[in-house]
Amino acid sequence: MLTFFKFSFFFGGIVPLFLGLYIFLNNRKDVTSRSYFGLSLGCTVWALGFFLLISATEYKSAYFFRTIMDIGAIILPSFWIHFVYSVLNLKLDKSREIILWYFLGIVLVAVNIFDYFSPGLFISGLSAKGVFEFYPVAGIGYYFFVLVYLMIIPRSMWYLFRGYRKYDGIKSQQIKYFGVASLIGFGGGATAFFYTFNIMIAPYGVVLFALYPIIIAYGITRHQLFNIKVVVTEIFVAALSIFVLTRTILADTGKEMIINGTLFLAVTVTGYYLIRSSLKEIAQREKIEKLASDLTAANTKLQGLDQLKSEFVSLASHQLRGPLTAIKGYTSEIIEGDFGEVPKHLFQPLHTILKSCQSLVTIVEDFLNVSRMEQGKMTYDRTFFDMADLIEEVVRENQPNFDRKKLKVYVMASQGSNVEADRGKIKQIVGNLIDNSIKYTPAGEVHVGVARNADKIVFSVKDTGVGIRRETMPKLFQKFSRAEDASKANILGTGLGLYIASQMIKAHGGRIWAESAGEGKGSAFFVELLAA
Repeated sequence: MLTFFKFSFFFGGIVPLFLGLYIFLNNRKDVTSRSYFGLSLGCTVWALGFFLLISATEYKSAYFFRTIMDIGAIILPSFWIHFVYSVLNLKLDKSREIILWYFLGIVLVAVNIFDYFSPGLFISGLSAKGVFEFYPVAGIGYYFFVLVYLMIIPRSMWYLFRGYRKYDGIKSQQIKYFGVASLIGFGGGATAFFYTFNIMIAPYGVVLFALYPIIIAYGITRHQLFNIKVVVTEIFVAALSIFVLTRTILADTGKEMIINGTLFLAVTVTGYYLIRSSLKEIAQREKIEKLASDLTAANTKLQGLDQLKSEFVSLASHQLRGPLTAIKGYTSEIIEGDFGEVPKHLFQPLHTILKSCQSLVTIVEDFLNVSRMEQGKMTYDRTFFDMADLIEEVVRENQPNFDRKKLKVYVMASQGSNVEADRGKIKQIVGNLIDNSIKYTPAGEVHVGVARNADKIVFSVKDTGVGIRRETMPKLFQKFSRAEDASKANILGTGLGLYIASQMIKAHGGRIWAESAGEGKGSAFFVELLAA
């Protein structure tokens, strides 16, 4: 039976030490971690002190171990209620109460230590009780200790009960497991008082104190109070080490002691590296989780800034479009003579103004389109029309530009190329692609065509111009993307035309792509839409 008590106290002392050290070392500045470590240390000192007391073979050493044991017993309630305060996030107005409990604990520890040098103040001595050769008998100081114990434990349980009713979810479950663990742990530990007060009931309940850290560990594992993987690993290693160490201590022969001792060292070393590996893995995971969290926050912030940018561009573009339209309109009327005859030497400057104004109107319209797309405000008015008619119309409108650059244009438009789409948007896309071919073809020819391919209508623009580099091709339809040498042919380009075209075609359920054999070998653009 003595072996049963020894194992209970030894197990109840080692496991809290593992848990307390882990939690404290992972967050030394946290009040909850520090108070939990103090609580665990009190459990360890009391349980191991009791283990050494009942293992002692002479009175003097037994009295020394009794002193150590009672130091743990005295500090344990103070750290426990401090731990309860921190878990429940009680306000600072409770600090005086905490100071009072610690003060009483310090006074009782001092009395206990003084008793070691002048026996009789805290306990009246040690005597044989049941299977124990040495067991403390209560003195005057011990009655005060029990009084403090009986004040702190019920009070802390009341706080836990109120916290359990106040909180929901995981927090509530955490408090429940702490409450159950404290009832079992302190209830089991309290059975050690019986012999001390000459009540002849053996302290069988101390086995429940040994279960206290296991229940706490279950709460940790079940409800993630602290890191699950490391705690479970530590408990497993601790339990295995305790089992092997107990076999070593209780070995009947020297041979068994050597074998079990060697096994204990092997288990301890292996467990150390296992725990260290788990800690390293967890640290890396936490680092990745933090980076992911930071990235999410940065992405959210960027999305907000992007939204503000879109709104600003939309507002600015709307404000610019009005004056530009007025400048364009009045300049056109002046050229046409609506305000009287225009001197010949002003025609060229006025045409330059009109052309530049038209370019700016196009740029502003591009920005407005991008802003509408990003804000989800782009609308499409779908109608049925023949792509062949639309292409011939756009080519006619651009004929002066072909003639000015002395480019040959060939049109192959098959009638009956009907689609259901927004005619205005498709005309804008076709016009943009043809305009690009004119701009980026210094000399040669442009082939424009449309034909039916099964259930698709394919429009194409092929030229003999500057071509497209292979490295430029993947980013051709990206926002603000331009080829490195594009500014040589067109300094006013924004890199938005092809992006807008791709988004509009995508909204129509079609696709757009480009082909080129390389720089200086011309290019071809294709638009594919569903046939109507």
